[in-house]
Amino acid sequence: MIFLDSKYFLKPEHNFFVSMLDFTHLFNEFEGILLSLNRKKLKEFISNLENQYSSKIIINEFIIPALEHIGVLWESGDVALSQVYMSGKLCEEIINEIFPKVEAVEIKGLKIGIAVLEDYHTLGMHIINSFLRTSGIKPIVYEIGIKVNSLIDKERNFFPK
Repeated sequence: MIFLDSKYFLKPEHNFFVSMLDFTHLFNEFEGILLSLNRKKLKEFISNLENQYSSKIIINEFIIPALEHIGVLWESGDVALSQVYMSGKLCEEIINEIFPKVEAVEIKGLKIGIAVLEDYHTLGMHIINSFLRTSGIKPIVYEIGIKVNSLIDKERNFFPK
């Protein structure tokens, strides 16, 4: 079992530690709301989470594990593929709302590219893109599903010898 330091687990203004039982209950509630595909209830729930937890915790301890578990549930035939798809879409919306819109700038000499290679699952790309932009970094975002050889060719254009 992993024990989290309260500095990591809670927002700085909180001086108490939430029990793992409470956290597990919140996680299960989050996953249930995701599977119900109730956008309004999900936004209310996330708003309440944001009062207690940092964006990092919401993404790493709620969103990612819930989507992984929903994938396992689909593999075992316990949820529909449409629930898996819509849960992912709802989580993309959450991530776009959690991270504030910040004007990103190009930093001279710094080139960061983001790609989803030969796939169409973009949640990870959205998380990284949002994080970089909120840090003030403007990444190069390649088209979704780009082939490896195409990416190499595009990179050669960005980084000529």
